Amino acid sequence: MTAEGLDGNAAAGILFAAYGREMTAEIGSCASCGNTGPLAEALAFLDAPGAVLRCRRCESVLMVLVDRGEAAFSYASGIHLAG
Repeated sequence: MTAEGLDGNAAAGILFAAYGREMTAEIGSCASCGNTGPLAEALAFLDAPGAVLRCRRCESVLMVLVDRGEAAFSYASGIHLAG
């Protein structure tokens, strides 16, 4: 699979809604391949009522973010955040 997503900065708004702070500079490691870098470097797919962030190296799902209007939720089992 060759993904053509946006960079992680495109998900800045929903990341802020889910975490309550700026997250694109946060450093994380992919749980599948170990690639490390800021969330801004992840591949972002925004075609749903939320976002999917994938590893730029192996394209594994790092996190899924859902925006329900009144609240935003994240499922981040594919990434180990440093902070």
